[in-house]
This record gives sequence, structure tokens and C-alpha cells, in this order.
Amino acid sequence: MSFRTPFCPLPGAYGVAQVNVEASLDGVADPKTLEAAQGLGRAKCLIYFCTCLQLPFPESPSCKYTTYLVGPGPRPNDPARYSTADMCVPIFPCVDHPTNRPAVRPNGPFPFSNCYHWTGLGMERRVRVAIRDYTEYDNGKVASLPGIQHIDMDECFSEDFEKGAAAMRAAEVANKTLQAAAQNAQSVAKARQAIHDEEEGATNTTHGGPSDDMADIAGLEIYGLTYRAEDDLLPVINVWLDLGSQFPVDSDVPSPLEFVKEYDTLVRIVRAARGPRIQVLVARHVDTQENCSKTRKAPVSLWKRVSRWTRTMLCWR
Repeated sequence: MSFRTPFCPLPGAYGVAQVNVEASLDGVADPKTLEAAQGLGRAKCLIYFCTCLQLPFPESPSCKYTTYLVGPGPRPNDPARYSTADMCVPIFPCVDHPTNRPAVRPNGPFPFSNCYHWTGLGMERRVRVAIRDYTEYDNGKVASLPGIQHIDMDECFSEDFEKGAAAMRAAEVANKTLQAAAQNAQSVAKARQAIHDEEEGATNTTHGGPSDDMADIAGLEIYGLTYRAEDDLLPVINVWLDLGSQFPVDSDVPSPLEFVKEYDTLVRIVRAARGPRIQVLVARHVDTQENCSKTRKAPVSLWKRVSRWTRTMLCWR
């Protein structure tokens, strides 16, 4: 270890992640919650540290990140998440892609020849990482993307995200059209029934209303929490930056979907356990934001126009 050894993964690095259930449930004593979390924390997957959301403080000794998921082979077709096999970016030495997208080229040892960034809807997760001495940097065992390569990859991510979002909106419109047709058929049936009832002298009856709108797609911002309130719900993950030590050969690299399943399950468990306190934090955060907005000269929407890669570059050395 040297005085320059990082105490957290630097944005742009690749790592192996595994949910740390015990650390994620720190402070939760409810037996039912602990029982529900049993069996989680077994899956591992490759991730990419995109953006550092928060550095550690004495009251919060962990780093928070937005991470992207990496999988073996192109992303599978997934109608539930509006994804297609071309929604991915190859990682060199892998160069194959359905539409010939160029591969990103990491610096440092990336020992796999079959890996892709899986892009589009539902392929990023926010996590907490405990601080430690990441001596993998001292030993030259960390694979990371140069800034320009990150920008190229992130542009593909944004493009695929928009494609997936457009497909989801189109499906919602089609679903509402079907609902409108069903409601119209119901109205016609009701009118005919009313005429029939009048003729028969029957008492009018109340009919059920239309069906609910399409439910949210699993994994797509399903938690609905503001940034500050969500901090306490982010799972803590164990991280290894020496990729080859965890997956010796290409065939060992797992699909990230099992990790995603464990992650989402744990968030729901923690949310249920800490729900009332989180709702108070949400209310306080919204109130603070409203008060601050009265004194701002620049519109809040200005911040929304700052591109993702710019925010990422500000986090890098």
C-alpha cells in the first residue's frame, strides 16, 4: 500500500460485485426482515463504475455510485424491458456486435473475450461500497475505461435507453387504445342494458369501471424515492477489482440478471422495514427543495440539461 492507494473504486473501473446483505441490513432488527433476506448475497456479476454519487463522510462511511451491468454475450431479447440483442457495447478483445458497434478498449488487464456492456432500460444500479485500501491499483490489476472511451460507451447507453423508452411509450399508447375500445364496448353494452331494463321495469345496476393503467415495468425506477431518501435503501456491495481472481476463464462470467434479482429483492425488503422513516425523509427533502427553489436565480431544469458524461468527468482525476 502507498500513500496514493485509493480508498474507493475510481469512476471508470470495472469490478466484480456481490451484495453484502449484513451491511445492507445494518440497523434492522426485525426478525421477519432478516428471515426474508436469508439466501441473498450469493450471486456475483461484472459491473462498471460509471459515476460517483457521494464520497464518504464520518456519518456515512461508504461511497455511492451509479454502476452499469456487464454480461457475457450480447444482451438477450427481453420484451418485458423493451430490449433487443443490439442493446450492448462489446468490450475489447470482444469485437462482435449485431450492428457493428465498435468495441470500447479498457486500460489495464481485462481478461475476458466475451463481455459486453448491457445497455438500455433497467441496466444500471445504484450501490454503496465500503471504503478500504484498494491495493489492486498498486499492483496494476485494475481495468478501466479512458475518458473518451467512456463517452463513446455512454452515448450508446443513452441511445439505447431512448429506444427502449420510446418502445415503452408506444406500448402504453397501444394499451390505452385497447382500454378505450373496451370502455366504448362497455358503454354500448350499458346503454343497451339500460334500455332493456327500462322496458322490463328493472332496477338499474351499477357496473364496474375500466381496468387500471399498465403497471410499471419491473426494475425501471420502481422505488420512486428522491436521492437523499434513497441513500439508506441502496444495497452495500462487496467489490473485487482483480477480475481474473473471481472469474478465471470466460465461461465463469455470469449473467448479471441473478445479481439484479437479488439486488431488487433486497431493496424491497429494506424499503418495507424502513418505510415510515424513509417517507419522513422524503417529505423533509421535498420541503427543503421547495424552499431552496424560491431563492434560486437559475431554473432547476438547467441542471437536467447537463449531460451524463460531463458529470462523470468531474468525478475523475
